Amino acid sequence: MYPHTRLLCLSSYAGKLTEFWSNSRCIHQMSMKNIVKTPLVCGQPTEESHPHLVMKGELVPGIQKEEFMIRRRNLIESVLSTRKDFYHVIVIPSAIRQYMSDHIPYPFRQNTDFLYFSGCQETDCALVICGNSVDNFTSTLFLKPYDPQSELWNGPSTKAECAPLIFGVDDGKTLPQLSEFINV
Repeated sequence: MYPHTRLLCLSSYAGKLTEFWSNSRCIHQMSMKNIVKTPLVCGQPTEESHPHLVMKGELVPGIQKEEFMIRRRNLIESVLSTRKDFYHVIVIPSAIRQYMSDHIPYPFRQNTDFLYFSGCQETDCALVICGNSVDNFTSTLFLKPYDPQSELWNGPSTKAECAPLIFGVDDGKTLPQLSEFINV
């Protein structure tokens, strides 16, 4: 009786048909294209979560995502103007959350350099820019690993795989991978 007495959803992927079964016969089919898109979960305001604050294409209020990409390009260009014969690695850490006592944090203020080059307003991150020419450089954003317990108390955080889409970097990784990335 178990599969016959309740509704079953066989597929929940966007664009696929979803069938609801009851008493061994299909009672409803629908296309998932009609369901409203859920906003991208991010550790800072986005155009989807705060349309009154962040306009389309902006990463932080008033500054487009492309502006941060240009800033990273200008930084590597400036570094390369001093020595072009080296492979340069630039590591810019974010600020960390500071506490007044065990569980009471100070108001968070991001590291100015990190915010200027990444646009990321999250704690415990790092931006790594490396390359040997203006046309051959990469920017990688290292973010905190997903922790549901921490998100319960501190709010959502950006997942590493979403970093290229949100921040316009070439790659996103978790912070524990930083030491391995630099040693390679």
